[in-house]
Amino acid sequence: MFCKKCGTQLHEQARFCKKCGTAVTATKPISAFQQPIAAPTPTVPPPTVIDFVAPLAPAKKEAEIKPASPPPAPVKPAPPPSENKVVEVLPVPPPPTIKPAPSLPAKQQGAESKPAPPPPIKVVPPPLLPTEDLAPPPAPVEKKSVSSIAAPATIADQLPESKSDSKRWLFVTGVGLVVVAVAGVFWWMRSDSQTAQPAQTTAQSNLSAPQGMVYVPGGELMMGNDSGEVQERPAHKVVVQPFFIDRNEMTCEEYAKFVAATGHRAPATWTDGNYPEGAALRPVTGVDWDDANAYAAWAGKRLPTEQEWEFAARGTEGRRYPWGNEWRPNQANDISSGLGQTANVGSYPSGASPFGANDLVGNAWEWTANDYVPYPGGQLPQASPSGNLKVIRGSAFGGDQEHATTTFRMGWPMRGAEDYSKTGFRCVKDAPR
Repeated sequence: MFCKKCGTQLHEQARFCKKCGTAVTATKPISAFQQPIAAPTPTVPPPTVIDFVAPLAPAKKEAEIKPASPPPAPVKPAPPPSENKVVEVLPVPPPPTIKPAPSLPAKQQGAESKPAPPPPIKVVPPPLLPTEDLAPPPAPVEKKSVSSIAAPATIADQLPESKSDSKRWLFVTGVGLVVVAVAGVFWWMRSDSQTAQPAQTTAQSNLSAPQGMVYVPGGELMMGNDSGEVQERPAHKVVVQPFFIDRNEMTCEEYAKFVAATGHRAPATWTDGNYPEGAALRPVTGVDWDDANAYAAWAGKRLPTEQEWEFAARGTEGRRYPWGNEWRPNQANDISSGLGQTANVGSYPSGASPFGANDLVGNAWEWTANDYVPYPGGQLPQASPSGNLKVIRGSAFGGDQEHATTTFRMGWPMRGAEDYSKTGFRCVKDAPR
């Protein structure tokens, strides 16, 4: 059999010319097993055919087709079946509903298959169905005219139309901008002040304190204690400037240097101007207010005010004790230590104040620069010592939890008293502002 267009010799079972793609028209009876294989499912487009000629009507085939690997080998014609039927070339009908044939493996799709001799089958022409049954009709698309589509709103569309509305809109906008600006300035000033204050405190805390002293930044202090004794009341606010304070109470060793350098009188408890053996690092006692003030002047310092002393002991938190608000034994040389005498200064570092000053309660009473007078709106106890009294602070060894506090105060004669055996001092010095 030959192609009518290009003359290429074709196999008897060929449907298309391999060279030009022309469909081959059957010219002789075709056996049932030589009928074309069922076309692929309608979803696969057919190959492009030049000079299309209507294909033969497909026949229903139930036999399984064994795939052959490409390229196809010459096919030996199978023995003809017992019956042959001539298939007429029908006019092109609408696409029928076809039962798809078994799909071939992916790697063998498109290759020619070598059919095996099938058993005799009965060819039944498929019924012709309308094309509408192959796929549902597409949903109608609603068409809208350009004029019916609403244009997006613009800023111009949102502006008021009348002049009065325009003025009102501009006024409201202006007021809103002013409010936002004022709030922004207020927030900036507040954040700036909050940032500057810690920076200033940090810078001051980094000041180099003189040897043996600690830095106290100063600030506001709620001085006194409304629940304390009468001379501690009422609590009131004071402002304290920055200063340095001695880390420890004045020792016998340091005070002896002053006596030797100036010829100042030694405490009455000393022998021949020398402190007792083993007392070098203990706080000096047996000194009156004049003795303490004289040493401070010689050292280039001064006695602390009562406000400075309390600020150094309490800190900004207003502690009842230098270490906190709860009494704890053995945080100072008080009644809990059981020594019954002064101890070396700095022996209780866990009881130091927030700024690092040791022994602000216990060990020895400390002189201040203030006269013993009532707080504003307060009064003194009736059983106060007579004479020119100065305030002493901090209690001494043997002091209990009611008196070895940061707020308890007491007046003592600045000179001429019978006993100064528990009274010492420490000095302060002004800090740069």
